[in-house]
Amino acid sequence: MIFNKHLNFEGSHAFLGASKYHWVNYDDEKVALSYLRFLAVRKGTELHDFAERCINLRQRLPRSKKTLNSYVNDAIGFRMIPEQGLEFTNNCYGTADSISFNNKILSLFNTESRGDTGNKSGIYDDNFLPGCLSWDGVAGHHFTSSSSSISSAKRRACST
Repeated sequence: MIFNKHLNFEGSHAFLGASKYHWVNYDDEKVALSYLRFLAVRKGTELHDFAERCINLRQRLPRSKKTLNSYVNDAIGFRMIPEQGLEFTNNCYGTADSISFNNKILSLFNTESRGDTGNKSGIYDDNFLPGCLSWDGVAGHHFTSSSSSISSAKRRACST
């Protein structure tokens, strides 16, 4: 049998997919709420990609109270690397939205944007501290827990 390629679906995830089969038991209201969350996740991914491009290109955004603008401008100002993978163990890893290691200080941003789901919008997550344990970009360096909180972006710093 020869299957169709469906190239337009590569790299994407279906809202009503087989791996998320629980939707078959949802009522209309829960399907609608799930779809709004699905769209919010997709928008968040697009905003992360946009922010990463801006930071890599060192393209500042206009000053405003928007979390995206502050995040991009702060990350550029602090000479941070966007979307850096962090690993503590094979079972404990993640990606910092942006990170830097300057003057023996590890700084990282992890942003969450949850605007359309009813949750708090545009927060800087203070709980993203696995980066203070180990960063594969600085092999062999281990850090103590958070020692300070600096700037409006709540820049997290860990000293060696």
